[in-house]
Amino acid sequence: MRFSSLVGPAGRINSFGSVALVAFVGATIMLQARVSRAAVKSWAAASGNWTAAGNWSPVGVPGVADDVLIGPHIAAANEIVALNANAAVDSVTLTDGMTLRTSTGSLNVAGATQISGQNIVGPSTFVTRLRIENGVGGTDFTTGNLSLSNFGRATLENGASMLVSGVATIGADASLSGNGVVYLSKNSAVALDNDGRLEAAAGGLTIFQTANGRIDLDGTNGNGLVVVSAGGGAGLTLNGDQLSDPFSGDMEMGSNSLLSMNLANGWIASSSSSLTVTGVGDLPTAVVNGAAVDWAGALTVTGNHGRLRFDADVALAAATVVNVNADDELEFAEATDVIGGSYNLSSGAELRFTGDTIVGGGNFSTAGVAANSGMVSFFGPSDWQGNVQLSGRSRVNGMATVSATTTIDADQFDIDGSGGLTIWDVNAAFTVNADQIDASNNSFDGVIDVGGGLANRLTLNLSNPADSWQMMGTLNLSGVSGIYITRIAGSQMDVGGTVNVANADVNLSASVTLLDNSVVNFAASTSDLRFSGASTIHAAADFNGQGLLHNNADGDGMQIAGGVNLGQAGLANEGRLAIGLAAPGQVSVNRFSSDADASLHMFIGGTTPGTELSNLLVTGGTAQLDGTLSLSLFDDGGGFAPELGDQFAIITAPGGVVGQFDQVVQPLGMPTGLLFEVQYTPTSVVLFVDNTFEADFNRDGVVNGNDLAVWNAAYGVNNYADANNDGVSDGADFLVWQRQYGFGLPVAMATAVPEPTGVALLVISLGMGVYRRRR
Repeated sequence: MRFSSLVGPAGRINSFGSVALVAFVGATIMLQARVSRAAVKSWAAASGNWTAAGNWSPVGVPGVADDVLIGPHIAAANEIVALNANAAVDSVTLTDGMTLRTSTGSLNVAGATQISGQNIVGPSTFVTRLRIENGVGGTDFTTGNLSLSNFGRATLENGASMLVSGVATIGADASLSGNGVVYLSKNSAVALDNDGRLEAAAGGLTIFQTANGRIDLDGTNGNGLVVVSAGGGAGLTLNGDQLSDPFSGDMEMGSNSLLSMNLANGWIASSSSSLTVTGVGDLPTAVVNGAAVDWAGALTVTGNHGRLRFDADVALAAATVVNVNADDELEFAEATDVIGGSYNLSSGAELRFTGDTIVGGGNFSTAGVAANSGMVSFFGPSDWQGNVQLSGRSRVNGMATVSATTTIDADQFDIDGSGGLTIWDVNAAFTVNADQIDASNNSFDGVIDVGGGLANRLTLNLSNPADSWQMMGTLNLSGVSGIYITRIAGSQMDVGGTVNVANADVNLSASVTLLDNSVVNFAASTSDLRFSGASTIHAAADFNGQGLLHNNADGDGMQIAGGVNLGQAGLANEGRLAIGLAAPGQVSVNRFSSDADASLHMFIGGTTPGTELSNLLVTGGTAQLDGTLSLSLFDDGGGFAPELGDQFAIITAPGGVVGQFDQVVQPLGMPTGLLFEVQYTPTSVVLFVDNTFEADFNRDGVVNGNDLAVWNAAYGVNNYADANNDGVSDGADFLVWQRQYGFGLPVAMATAVPEPTGVALLVISLGMGVYRRRR
């Protein structure tokens, strides 16, 4: 029974004034003892009642000044003494397998209570025990020091209460257990020293530190055992400011049990400590709650569907070792700081972090990657800050932040969680090395935000170099104007979702494919998305905004499928750019530039833009040209071959063409004697099929007397017969004509080419001045 003056409705201390009242009562009793004549009273009978005077030697019921011995007398062994009325004595020594029951009374021991020993008689063991039972009122047992040793026991039953004003010492083979309340009122040093066993029975055991004397939960030797195996959701509750030192002993819990560590300053479990939960069937979860704990010991969940949940803040140190056996569960439901540790899960086991979790380290391992191989789950908001090993199966749900340089080495790491709703906020260098980033494939359906500092990036490396990951959710990228900051690196990223580019310069060093139905949104005209890896843009990719798509000079090239329309966005080419995916296609851009070191590759299979001919349509700004034009013939099975005089419009720019290509790489498979020349007009770039002979001044495909006539007319006048490309028609050009005389197309083809009229010859000659840059 709880002492009403000490305990409020919730079983907590109302005030230290109540404790003072108890102290005053105790002082009064001791004063009475000093004025009374002290005696030693020994129990001298078999089982019986305390108030029977004949049961004592010398005869008479013990008084307040008497020292009581129960067990030393020859007639007293393995028997029971029942306190059938309230009593007060100076001290109690209980030995020799005897049991003292408070029964319906209460016992006040002014000095020390000592309980020790056991007797073994045949198959029976008689343990010396103090049974504190819930009496009719007040505190059921009060003592100064309480000493339990050599298998001695003290038990509280049916909600009984005990007050210890000195030190409660539980020896190595002794125990304090039961269902009730223990008050510790010592005002300094240690009030409870557990070198033995502290156990909560059904209904729960609550210990109150009511003064400054603290609880040494693992005892002087650090080997104390704490047991909370009773079901019913009750268990052991400690109320105080803090333990006397870090806990180094062992804890044992059962299904549906509770350990409440209500310590104002938190508590520490050292690397020598352990907590083992043994499950029984499908009973509810064992729970540890109360104050924050710094845990560095062993955590083991075992048995038949064992389950443990921490409803308290936990810091898991590098020395922590966690073992969750087959089909068992461990959950951290409040704020958890994973500093490190080793976490081992058997088949069917699950480790869950459902509160706010900081992941700064740790080595997590399940039985494999099959469906029932165990799972490590981060369900609450998580903050990643270090190097983490995730072997087997793991997943992240909810909000995930990378706030410090982090590397994750994983097997199957489901980064968007079971529902595909995970949001990653990458605010530091974040590297994921994994076999797989989803439970069934490499698809990401959540949100990834990468921005801020220069080092902030996601590097996702899949173990198989041939694998790519699918960004099917939303990717938000930001950077700094004027500095191309790499935000995505590693394995190829196939985008089927949305990429949002802020008002900044952003670089992707990973190879990227923009799939059909992907969307790229540019926040402003200054938004610049640069591809430094191999990149491919499919026909139905969608672009919004006035930003710039950038093919980097250091990259592996960009391919753009026919039908792509960048809308108001521009295209800047610094590397290798192909219009069409190995086939002709028409691509529309708002503005276009090709740098001096860039190359533009076009496919030619006819004159129809988009289906037979690669065509770049610049709809808004200018087409600024430089670098190399590279050409490939395309035959769709119809036997295409260009003929002398054919023209192919490869760039159309109503806003103007600025500059020219430095060189033209001719395609393989050109008919003998033919090549492509480039003709530039103010708004277009046209390929003109020419022959390979510089002295074919009239462009009829053969070098003959007609070309000599052109040379005669142009000699010293213009450059219409400039065979050596020195800008004038002179004797050097005649020597070229002489060497090439008779060269050209086969006779049948040559005769099929009509001899140009005077006006046509003039047009051709004028055109030569525009497009002759082939040597």
